[in-house]
Amino acid sequence: MPFVPNVTTLSGRILARTGLLLLAAVLLGGGLIAIWRLALSPLADAWRSRDWIQAMAKIEDLSLTQDARGVRLRTRYAYRVRGVLYRASRYGLHTDMDNAEAARAAYAELLYRDKVWVWVNPDAPDEALMNRDIHWSVVAFALPAVAVAALGALLLWAAASAVRAWRREFRRKAQGAMRYPLSIMRFLYSFCFYLFLPGLLLRLLWRSRQQPDYRRHWRERFGFYDGRAPSPLLWVHAVSLGETRAAEPLMAGLLAAYPRHALLLTSMTPTGRGAGSALYRDNARVMQAYLPYDAPDAVRRFFRHFRPDFGVLLETEIWPNLLFAARRQGVPMMLVNARLSSRSARGYARIGMLARPAFATLCAVAAQERADARRLAFLGASQISICGNLKFDVHPAPELLAQGKTWRTEITRRQQRPIWLAASTREGEEILLLDVAAQLPACLPPDAPPPLLVLTPRHPQRFDAVATLVETRGLSLTRRSAGLPTLETQVWLGDSMGELAAYYALADIAFIGGSLLPLGGQNLIEAAACACPTLFGPYTFNFARASRDAVRAGAALRVQDAKTLLAHPKQQAALRSAALDFAAQYRGATTRVLALLRAQTQSLPIFSESGFPTTDS
Repeated sequence: MPFVPNVTTLSGRILARTGLLLLAAVLLGGGLIAIWRLALSPLADAWRSRDWIQAMAKIEDLSLTQDARGVRLRTRYAYRVRGVLYRASRYGLHTDMDNAEAARAAYAELLYRDKVWVWVNPDAPDEALMNRDIHWSVVAFALPAVAVAALGALLLWAAASAVRAWRREFRRKAQGAMRYPLSIMRFLYSFCFYLFLPGLLLRLLWRSRQQPDYRRHWRERFGFYDGRAPSPLLWVHAVSLGETRAAEPLMAGLLAAYPRHALLLTSMTPTGRGAGSALYRDNARVMQAYLPYDAPDAVRRFFRHFRPDFGVLLETEIWPNLLFAARRQGVPMMLVNARLSSRSARGYARIGMLARPAFATLCAVAAQERADARRLAFLGASQISICGNLKFDVHPAPELLAQGKTWRTEITRRQQRPIWLAASTREGEEILLLDVAAQLPACLPPDAPPPLLVLTPRHPQRFDAVATLVETRGLSLTRRSAGLPTLETQVWLGDSMGELAAYYALADIAFIGGSLLPLGGQNLIEAAACACPTLFGPYTFNFARASRDAVRAGAALRVQDAKTLLAHPKQQAALRSAALDFAAQYRGATTRVLALLRAQTQSLPIFSESGFPTTDS
């Protein structure tokens, strides 16, 4: 029976769209007027009338105290106006900080900066505002008006998109096609995504100041790609550096099992893309690109350009619009090496109307452990198998291990000295670790050789900031880019990428970063594979089972704070032997994931001609 649309329903929808367009136009116009009248014009008049000037101020003191309401910050600084010295103070209350130590870590950069710029009123020179206060005053004026204008513009887009979506829906119903209706929650999600899209662009621009690679290939983040995609094509998405390294054995297995297919490796960060380039620069079958932002039109362009036959997502990359677009294009999606902490599961459960349909689109899930499988099933995923952690199957490159041993020979040739590594450290942890480094000589016998701290920050854009922090602490510094450390070097800064295995081979013992502060920890499996004795802090919820099993196996030790890094006796030989056994015990996840992938692709026509052999062959 042919589809006949209801005239009353159509009339109501047309009236609703017209009203939405009129409301959007009013909000957009009103917002633009408000930006000028409420923000720009009064602000310009204020600056012209008061004629404030900039002056250089020296921070004299920064004190932090804690009470029932939160952490209170007091900054005292001095500045000169027309040769006269003035002093001022700035107060702040932080209710989001757990304790004064966390606040001190957050304000470490300000605390160790010599001078800052302030704005001074010449008519009342004792009145001064720090740049941060000026910026927030501008935001307080302009933000409401900008939000109103953006709301109007996005309502215009939403109305146009809704009209197009309902037109496509009526056409599909008329042709008897399968429907994938746009849910209210996903509509609101897309609406909010477009609302905050300018903020994402500003964040990219801001991060590109320290890491210029963020400005490269930026069109790909919106679904615009150059060249022609190969066909047939398999697609693997690894969001950043750790996931790209974890995908290495899986990529090798896919290249061997599907000889006719090219492989597309997507990422979201320059570090992940750089790691992929280093691994596959000589492999013509592997191509790389950025995955676009989860906007409906961007993911639609992505699938139209590449047209993959199958998609594999690593760990926790759940993007609703991406998954629904894949289902609409007929691309099966599989989540592998899946892990989900209890905190992340609670977050997804709060938006269950959006998250559960997205998880339900997955054709299969390869979870790391049973607890992950239970949480994923609760959120709507099906066809869940427990396959283990792919990171155990990543073998450190022999040339990197050899490089680390060469470094150790050169460093200890003139003097045998203990070498401890702080690997993949995060912001706020370096201060605590440098305090430990400063205390180490006092804890050793007088005739003991000075220890060497090898410090490797997690993110390359922080290399310069960490170097400045080391120098302000009065510790002698050598950077990896400048050569090997000398006898006088106390801290060797690993400002390189892709050499972490070499640093593990160099060190007597390693501390895994991201675990002293509540950041979830970093991957300790690579250290175990390199037979490096390992310590980590109390916060390892991102690697809960791996860290728990490593402690039980005697392959690692957990410390409660930075000070107790020095409290453990030398247990390096036992830890080194147990680390190798621990890494070997949990291997095999790649084989199980590939078997699961074979089961999912057997029924697809394109895979019956190439790839894994079918059951009849």
